[in-house]
Amino acid sequence: MNDEHQLESALAALFFRATCPDGLQLGEFQTELLPAHESETILAHLANCPYCGRDLALTQRFMRAAQPAERPTKSGVAWRVRVAQLLDSLRAPQPALQLRGSAPEPAIYLVDDVQIALTVERLTEGVALVGFVAGVAAISADFWQNDQLVASVPIDESGSFAVEQIAVGRYQLLLRAVDSAIEIPELVLAS
Repeated sequence: MNDEHQLESALAALFFRATCPDGLQLGEFQTELLPAHESETILAHLANCPYCGRDLALTQRFMRAAQPAERPTKSGVAWRVRVAQLLDSLRAPQPALQLRGSAPEPAIYLVDDVQIALTVERLTEGVALVGFVAGVAAISADFWQNDQLVASVPIDESGSFAVEQIAVGRYQLLLRAVDSAIEIPELVLAS
């Protein structure tokens, strides 16, 4: 009896989800990239497989979260907002000591084909922030702190902008274009 139970467990483990489509196929089904006959096969499978139904629901939830959001701004106008990510991996290792007069390394952010470089320079009181945006015609850089607009500066035709003096702290940076915006949700300015 024990051998029979072990054999049954081994076979169940071996054949569990053997007829299920793999994750790539479910993703292609979700994004409608499969040929019609493969989509029909997966659709028929989904009608009888709670495991694949759950996997597809997770894929759909992930895909919705990855979509740019329409967010109303303080002015009430909705923009398509994309969130930029800091790329520490692109930064060269920082030496422990910098040469006198050397500029600090910029922080590089990316979203889609847009690059944002930010450099913080220490001042007697607070800091100055110099930025450059490439890949989108942004018109202003808005600095928010605790749901309050702290500073808004224009971005010139070359993509450059600067805040000459801003207090040390945590900010949300919103780079606005005509119909969209790029958000850096947490920008920490330290001296």
